[in-house]
Amino acid sequence: MSDSTQGVQRLVFAGLVGMALATLLVVAAFVIAPLYPADRYCGHYTGCLGRLAAASELVWDVGRWIAVVLAWPLLRFVGVRPAWPVALLAVPVLVVIWWVASESSFLTRLGLLLCSGAVAYPVAAWPAARFRRGG
Repeated sequence: MSDSTQGVQRLVFAGLVGMALATLLVVAAFVIAPLYPADRYCGHYTGCLGRLAAASELVWDVGRWIAVVLAWPLLRFVGVRPAWPVALLAVPVLVVIWWVASESSFLTRLGLLLCSGAVAYPVAAWPAARFRRGG
């Protein structure tokens, strides 16, 4: 396989890992939501969306850092080599995206948070390829 084909493949797989990690956080929020008490977070017009919002907040605060740790084995599993520089270089990109999201409106925040991994890991994979080539 040529270097350019491998480079494109590395970027695509890194983006897929980022999307998988974001999806994992969304699924975790839906799984944890029923654990919240119904009387406190449910309303007449909104149903139990408050439960999901409360669960999402908890999942986001803790889960995003768990997702950062899970990135290395997932990147390695899908064949992004070297995986550890991609996982490490993505962290500052993710932190900047998360900061911008925290300063944004709700819909912009949601979009940024869901796409953060799909942006950060390919951005990190591009310079990390230099580690593999040795220069």
